[in-house]
Parts: sequence; C-alpha cells; structure tokens
Amino acid sequence: MIYDLQKASLWKRISAFLFDIIIFAILAVGIAALMSFALDYDRHMDFIEERKNVHIAMCEDKYEEMHGERCEFDVSIAYEEMSEGQKEIYDMVDEALSKDSDLAYTYVLLLNYTLVMTVVAVLTSYAILEFAIPMIFKNGQTLGKKIFGIGVIRTNTVKASPLVLFIRMLFGKCTIETLMPVFILIMMFFGIIGIVGPIVLLGLVVLELISVCVTRTNSTIHDLISDTVVVDLTTQMVFESEQALIDYKKKIHEQEVASSPY
Repeated sequence: MIYDLQKASLWKRISAFLFDIIIFAILAVGIAALMSFALDYDRHMDFIEERKNVHIAMCEDKYEEMHGERCEFDVSIAYEEMSEGQKEIYDMVDEALSKDSDLAYTYVLLLNYTLVMTVVAVLTSYAILEFAIPMIFKNGQTLGKKIFGIGVIRTNTVKASPLVLFIRMLFGKCTIETLMPVFILIMMFFGIIGIVGPIVLLGLVVLELISVCVTRTNSTIHDLISDTVVVDLTTQMVFESEQALIDYKKKIHEQEVASSPY
C-alpha cells in the first residue's frame, strides 16, 4: 500500500459509473412506475389527451359551420407550415384549451406528480446505491466501484465518514448533477421554461468537464463539494481517522530521522 493519493484510472471510473448508472436507472424507473400506478398517472394523461381531441373536434366543426367546408387539423404539423384554415383552427383550439379549467387543473396536477415522482425515485435510488451500499462495503464503494477495485476517500487519505458520503450523495450527485438537469427537462417538456433551460444544462456540463480537467484530483462536482476523491484501493493506503494519519506521519518522520546519517 502506498501513502499519498492513488487516483483511480479514468477507464475504471467510467466502467464503474456505467455499471452503477444502469442499476440506478432500473431502480429509479421501478420506483417511479410504482408511484405512477399508485397516483393513477396514466388516467390523468388520458384525460388531457381526450380533452384536447374534444376541443379539436369542436373547433373543426365550428370552422366548417363558419366557412362551409371541412378542414382537418393536424397537430404534427408546425404552425408555420399549416394552411390558413388549420392556423385558424389552431388559434381556436388554443383559446378553448386556455379557458378549460378542468384541463388546466389536471395539467398542473400532472406536473406536480411528475416532480414528486422524480424526487422520490432519484433520492431513494441514490440513498440506496450511493449511501447505504457504500456504508456496507466501506471506503465509499458502490456496486460498480467494488467490482473495479476503486473507492471514495477524503482528499487527505482519511476514510470518508457517513456525513461526508451523505453530503456527496445528497447535494452533489442527487441535487446538482441529477435533479437540477431533470427538473429543467421536465419544465421544457411542459413548456414552462424557454431558452434558459438548455443554457443552464450546457453550463452544468461545461462546469463538470472543467472540474475534471482542472482539479488536481480530477474530481467531479460531487467530489469537490464533499472534499473526496476516487482512488484505486489496490494501492491506496486509507486511514481510519485524522489522528491515525498524524500518527503515521510521525512514525515515518521518526524513521527518517533515525536512518539519517546526520
């Protein structure tokens, strides 16, 4: 074992990450699916789709009464590519949808359900994979890290405490690196956020890359927040406490003094 940081190789980190992300995705999707079933999410989605179809049919009939000819509305066509009749129907549908209080209520309800399901699924999955399992395996090892012989310790080579692992998991991996981007994508899907969303997402990606390339320990955001580093446990010496580290340094110093000819 070697004293000093023995950073894990990039391929080991990537391999462990890919393994862990697959397990995380399976677990998170499973939790979200169970919550979706419990909240009757699909029924609300069907209600929104049915209401939209009803309004489209009504507006098509209204257009036919006004102009004496039938015009079929196609939601898959961009507004700029629509015929004048389709644009008129589109405007009528848009006005009708904006006045439908039941539709608006269900739409907001679905948004809230989506946010809650996302938070619970992501937080629970991370709590299991990035906190509970590392507490069992020791040295911050997830399933993927255990397979590839790497782990997470403090940058001073001291073992990461439960509090440090919790901060790394909750504020780094869960909040900044996962929930923030996912929330932005959800807002974009529901049409709540505009160009700001993609800009923030790009900024997070750039910040992550800069962090890995510039820092001495090649750390990602979650490691910077928790002052941790991913190391190769086959060669890394890990100290149980800061006092153990101090005692070891004293021992090394005494041995150097004793072996010095001066």
